[in-house]
Amino acid sequence: MSMNLKQLFGSALLTVAVLGGAVTYLESTLNAPRAQVAYDTTSQSQVDRHGEGIVTEGPAS
Repeated sequence: MSMNLKQLFGSALLTVAVLGGAVTYLESTLNAPRAQVAYDTTSQSQVDRHGEGIVTEGPAS
């Protein structure tokens, strides 16, 4: 009976440690400051921008 009590106590401590670590990790990850992105809009106007793509036909998979 003593061994079962020790195992139960040990597993409870392990569960609390794992859950605490997971909560701490998620909290620090979700509250991380977001990166700021600066766009250079002086080099090209919206009219000058265009995209090109090459379309090739082949057998359907």
